[in-house]
Amino acid sequence: MFMAIASSVIGGTLLTGSSGTVVGAFLGAAVLGILKNGFTLSGVSAFTFDMILGATILITMVINVRLSRLRAAGGNG
Repeated sequence: MFMAIASSVIGGTLLTGSSGTVVGAFLGAAVLGILKNGFTLSGVSAFTFDMILGATILITMVINVRLSRLRAAGGNG
């Protein structure tokens, strides 16, 4: 379930109640799959991957919130 939420957040859905797209969720899932396979082939442990995934979610959330604020400010001015 964490991977599903992570893929949708990485795909552009805000956790604050925004709506997302199917394409964004698919791209987020594809990015997560590529990262997980790459880290597995590199020998990175699952614990380290979970830490990297958590950091990726936090960074993506910050970027999404800032982009939504910029869009809202641009629409009002």
